[in-house]
Amino acid sequence: MKSSNRIKSVIAIFADGTKKYFDTRGKLHRSNGAAIEYSDGSKSYYRHGYLHREDGPAVVRSSGKSRYYLFNKAVNRYDVKIRLANKLSA
Repeated sequence: MKSSNRIKSVIAIFADGTKKYFDTRGKLHRSNGAAIEYSDGSKSYYRHGYLHREDGPAVVRSSGKSRYYLFNKAVNRYDVKIRLANKLSA
């Protein structure tokens, strides 16, 4: 088995506790969670620099408000559900 020591992501932790995750090209990205975790509990999901999430809202505020995005385009939650349904049936 060949082992790879390649860096797959970088995390930056700021003085206020905010965490940002980046891919190897310096784009906001995290495949298993929010790419930005703000100190107030808000979260933003990015995929290789695009505000994007296919299984829920891409922006979740600590107030409970949320917004849906697919590849930086604001959409409604039904667009996300349709995309997920199509992906599962393919």
